[in-house]
Amino acid sequence: MEGSLKLIDDEELLSASGLPSVPTLKKVLGVKLLQPRYQTIDGGGRKRAWAAEDVQIARAIVSLAEYSGFSLVGAAALLQRGGRDWLERIAREWAAMGGEGCSEGPAFTVPSRLILCDLKNVWVEETHGLFRLVDVQFSDGPPSETPRSVLPKLLNERDVLGSCAVALVVAVGSLLGGVRR
Repeated sequence: MEGSLKLIDDEELLSASGLPSVPTLKKVLGVKLLQPRYQTIDGGGRKRAWAAEDVQIARAIVSLAEYSGFSLVGAAALLQRGGRDWLERIAREWAAMGGEGCSEGPAFTVPSRLILCDLKNVWVEETHGLFRLVDVQFSDGPPSETPRSVLPKLLNERDVLGSCAVALVVAVGSLLGGVRR
């Protein structure tokens, strides 16, 4: 299957996503959200190659960093809390809509919002209007090791926002198109 995928190289990824450089890409890779494939090079060796989902996720990282003022690594770490599968579902629907739409619009059918509550608790939309706490004490590092048994199952948006003094609500689907100028 991977042989039939259209893969691009690092330079094309940088151009399509807005990431500024290969060294920056390497820092973002440390978060383990982007997943390079590898292609062999004639004469030996291999090079990174990227699928369309990685381009869209990289574009979302850049957009979130620009909109929020987070570093690229911080934006990647925040999006990583939702998980790769969650982001890929959003990216697939965005692509199926022809790259149009926004998670707030009626065309978006997959839950695609993330809430950073009081700059520490990360909530991911599981079903429309219901959010799951995925991390407490958010930082640029790996997710905290809070046992799932002590986390609430699902809360509605009003209850999540009501528990926050400050909330950043990220419509991840709308970030896939890049920053609108």
